[in-house]
Amino acid sequence: MYKRRPILIAFFTVFFFLEAVHPVFAAGEISGQVNRDSPAIGAVFSSEEFTYSVGFWIFEGVATGKINIRKEGSTYVSTLRAYTTGIARWLRHREDTYISRIEEVEGGRRFRTLSFDENTIVGSREKRVLTEFDYDRGTMRVKKWKNRQLRSEVELTIAPGVFYDDPLVAFYNFRYGVYGQVEEGRRYSIKTFPKGADKEVDIKLRIVNKEEFKNRNGENDGYIADVKLDKELFGSASGEVEVVFDRNLVPLNAVAKDIMFFGDVRGKLVEEAKEGH
Repeated sequence: MYKRRPILIAFFTVFFFLEAVHPVFAAGEISGQVNRDSPAIGAVFSSEEFTYSVGFWIFEGVATGKINIRKEGSTYVSTLRAYTTGIARWLRHREDTYISRIEEVEGGRRFRTLSFDENTIVGSREKRVLTEFDYDRGTMRVKKWKNRQLRSEVELTIAPGVFYDDPLVAFYNFRYGVYGQVEEGRRYSIKTFPKGADKEVDIKLRIVNKEEFKNRNGENDGYIADVKLDKELFGSASGEVEVVFDRNLVPLNAVAKDIMFFGDVRGKLVEEAKEGH
């Protein structure tokens, strides 16, 4: 089993709270403080696309990432694709693709994962992990392939009424307010996908207050989220990441701190698009 390179994983952990082998972020029994007069979550985010550039040390633009979401029939598909560019691509080609198939639940007040498909290509090697939910049976099935050969398959039981959100679904649910209102000084403790029976890890997230935001960012128009993750997820000595959002909760830039061999890995929004706008 080959390991994922920490630079890409670190960066996309910053923005979407991804974990190198299992999705990380978000399970809960009830939704947060969603405005019931707001449009449904799918209508808010459908056709949205963000593009990010990644750098570390004195190097900029070593990788690019794109995340988007589109409606397909009665469901939605969100895709995150990350790939090396420039000299980094020449030294070692790498591409990560994550595809989440999603449905609206609770009358359009939140997204729920139907399946989450992770694909990684490093040089000539390929790895795939597919997680599928059967809510009628109350199960989560995880299949793993290496170089297109099925290596393992496991099925776990999920409790009735509990949501396990993949990182892309969590990205939209968080911004919509499913986990609670986003406000300065608020703290969140968020469950992850289980790694096995009775094996869950909490992610800690804190929105800094206005004074701290100004001291760090020089301005006071948006939010900064401090996230504490398992140190082993992306090879960090501290497990700390910092994300800067604008007032519309678009992640503008971020830093994954103390990454092994790289130091702080930086990401910056370079393009935002929405069909029809």
